[in-house]
Amino acid sequence: MSSSLTVDNIKSLPSPVAQTRRPSNAAQLSFAKRKEAQREEQATSLQSLMDGGHRLSSRSVSRPLPVDPTKESTKVKSQPTLAQSRSRYFEDAFQAGREVSSTKDRIRSEAVVMAEVYTNVIVGDEFNFIMDLSHQLSIRYQRPVSSIVVTLQHGACMLFGGSFDSAYTLSISGLPIEFAPTKNRRNAALLQKYMEESLGVLPHRGYLRFVPLSEENVARDGKTVASELAETQGLGDQHGVATTLQQKTSRRLSTKVEIHQYQQHA
Repeated sequence: MSSSLTVDNIKSLPSPVAQTRRPSNAAQLSFAKRKEAQREEQATSLQSLMDGGHRLSSRSVSRPLPVDPTKESTKVKSQPTLAQSRSRYFEDAFQAGREVSSTKDRIRSEAVVMAEVYTNVIVGDEFNFIMDLSHQLSIRYQRPVSSIVVTLQHGACMLFGGSFDSAYTLSISGLPIEFAPTKNRRNAALLQKYMEESLGVLPHRGYLRFVPLSEENVARDGKTVASELAETQGLGDQHGVATTLQQKTSRRLSTKVEIHQYQQHA
């Protein structure tokens, strides 16, 4: 037995749309009212906050706030001013001492360094050998070539270590500040390497001697180094006394000006 659906039967079936429950008009109105009430509450709260902020910003402030930018900027500006004042004070106080110290350093750095070469090797070009060695010493001891002295005696009769083979002795003299254990080790290696390249003599056939001379025992231009340093110290003392007197005079004048201004205002 077969069954078929006709148009009339389809029309007679209950509609699913008709069976769906829809919210009532009362529920829709209630939801809309609630949303409207929430909007009104938010608007009221926002207005009250704006009114309160306006009252706070419009109040008069008789003293600066703890984070007043004017007060903070004043502090920041006063610190560099104080530092500059202190710097100027110490510059004036120690200017004379620094000048004396720099002059002493210049005198010591221009003191003569002397090298004496004694060898049984016959040097063909004495001029170039002495010039090259003087430049080497100028680099090693950091002073101008005008402060380097080199003497050469070559072709001498020399017995070195029981043998007459090629050999040399090199004596370097200068102020005590030019010689120290580490500096001597470095200069010994470099200078003996240079002597090997120039004379063809191996380092073990050479003898170096570093001779420190005190400032009282070396002289140039009729003055010992010690006397030059003493004269510099005397000039520094005179300059320091003159600077001190000038500072005292300036302070006295400024005090008199302040007293005069105070009397005028009084």
